[in-house]
Amino acid sequence: MKTSYPTDESVLLKIAKKLNEAQQELDELALQLSLGKAEASDKFEEIKKEFAARLTALKQLIKQSTKGEAWSDLTTRLSGVESELVARESKTQASFEIQKEKIIAALLALEKGLKSKFVNNDALHEVVNELEKFKLKLEILRLRFTVKKFEIKDGFRSGMDEARDGIRNILTTAKDKWDKTKDTYNDYRDEIIESYDHLRKAIKKI
Repeated sequence: MKTSYPTDESVLLKIAKKLNEAQQELDELALQLSLGKAEASDKFEEIKKEFAARLTALKQLIKQSTKGEAWSDLTTRLSGVESELVARESKTQASFEIQKEKIIAALLALEKGLKSKFVNNDALHEVVNELEKFKLKLEILRLRFTVKKFEIKDGFRSGMDEARDGIRNILTTAKDKWDKTKDTYNDYRDEIIESYDHLRKAIKKI
């Protein structure tokens, strides 16, 4: 039976929507922290719980997109991420840094497995988006823990505007890639990661 994939137009629309949502979430997190509406330690626990919930849904996507030993290996890697997400609360910068490094290490191990074992690009795009977004949220929290006067500067706002333009250009290039090749299905993982690099540069300007 031939596998049916969505068209690239629908995939790119979905990716664009997810990237826009990610930018809004990152904007909101930075704003809340700058206005003192949330403590970094409390927000850390909140985003860990949110990501853990999303990871549960992502596991189903991953399970549907892998087979046999590949699924077994990824299950182990997923469990590694989950165990770090439920670690004890971090009330200090030092404890946050330790826990953050462990989470990032578990995420990198998962990403390494995904690169070689995934068979469904649509699901892969979803997973990559969530992983990259979570890592940037951790970076914002790291800045809040380390910078005494955490505030939204003009550089951050202009950086986010530049990121928005950059993402738009990346998606346009991705659409052109499909128009030229007319492949049934393309892997846009690199485009997603490049889009998050634009957002990462903006966050560094906080």
